[in-house]
Amino acid sequence: MANTSKKIFYVILTVIIVTGGVWLLFGQRGAILPSSSAEQVSTQTESKIKVTLIAGDKTYTASIPKDGSVYYVMTTLASSTTAHFTFKAKEYPGMGYLIEEINGVKGANGKYWTFYVNGKSSDVGVSQYKLKNGDVIDWRYGGLSSQ
Repeated sequence: MANTSKKIFYVILTVIIVTGGVWLLFGQRGAILPSSSAEQVSTQTESKIKVTLIAGDKTYTASIPKDGSVYYVMTTLASSTTAHFTFKAKEYPGMGYLIEEINGVKGANGKYWTFYVNGKSSDVGVSQYKLKNGDVIDWRYGGLSSQ
């Protein structure tokens, strides 16, 4: 009977410790959040921007964080289950990404992908260009003479 009492004691002790641990981890979350957490959520929502990306004959829209890059838009679209957008890029350390393929069309035979934002050719790469609300990214496929 003494062994049974010890087992019951240890089971009860374990339940109390586990319950206390769970309460400390999850029950106190409200007290840990700053009082302005509702303001932070609203600010995060407001800091989103909408941009349009055109690649060939397809047009996509995306909602991204303010000052997100062209590369960020592309990765967002590629990870979407509804956008049907794909691309391949190669990273060059210290320089950023070079887009090698969009929607199955690879750069080859003197043709390549270049991007324009609001009709103007970019002088920085896809990972450095910071977008603004309403920007239109236009990917064009061609060589120097067709741009």
